[in-house]
Amino acid sequence: MDDARALKAALAYLLTMDGVPTLYYGTEQGFAGAVDPDNREALWTSAYATDGDLFVWLRRLVELRKQQRALRRGDLRFVWTSDRREAGNGAGVVAFERFVGDDRVLIVINTRAEPAATEAPGTAMQVGFDPGTELVEVLVGGDPLVVPASARLSLELEAFGARVYVAR
Repeated sequence: MDDARALKAALAYLLTMDGVPTLYYGTEQGFAGAVDPDNREALWTSAYATDGDLFVWLRRLVELRKQQRALRRGDLRFVWTSDRREAGNGAGVVAFERFVGDDRVLIVINTRAEPAATEAPGTAMQVGFDPGTELVEVLVGGDPLVVPASARLSLELEAFGARVYVAR
């Protein structure tokens, strides 16, 4: 893949979205494939590195899926999407919540090759967490957020960035 950041964003979506995630072997090794019959490199000759960027990223996503019941069994609600193709005004960001019982997880993913945010003129992403709830980012780390009285959050993400928030 030309941009591993895009693959990481796609994998974040795959492992946090509703349903059972399916990975083709070698994805965690960064295998790019080729023309048939060399669609995939042989995994058994790769030394199966467990310290590569994609392997570590996938391991973290799998751990989060195991830790957060809502990522395995939760209902789904989209809280931010944009059909805009040009940059700005929240274009390219998809955000959704997974929830079951009292467990709620917010996932925010930038699908663009430039920074983007969960806001457009006059509005921002409406979340299902109660105002005053402190949210902790559990995928890549970072400063906690507090849900304002409006329950609207404006988050900025780097190119192909992905964030996963849970209540503290």
